[in-house]
Amino acid sequence: EALQLQPPDMELAAKPNWNGLLESCAALLAQRDEGRFGEDDVAEIALDYAAALVGNSLAVVEAGEAGRHAALLLDVCAFYPICAMLNLWCVEAYLALVQHA
Repeated sequence: EALQLQPPDMELAAKPNWNGLLESCAALLAQRDEGRFGEDDVAEIALDYAAALVGNSLAVVEAGEAGRHAALLLDVCAFYPICAMLNLWCVEAYLALVQHA
């Protein structure tokens, strides 16, 4: 059964100084560290993270953090292979990183 996700929280991407991205990344990493990747509620956190990354990709690349975020996107896609909305946002975030690299 496919996950039914809510649209991403675009306010995270709009926070100044990429604070929204840092918040969503920290939340996602905490879930990963707890071994919760693959659970339905974590998919929402991952979606918010990917959307925030799209909005902050230039700053991430300029800070030299693109590789770290690209690896996390791949982890998300590996744990949610049939969640189309999440995978599309991850691809969009990855392409945004590549565009600015």
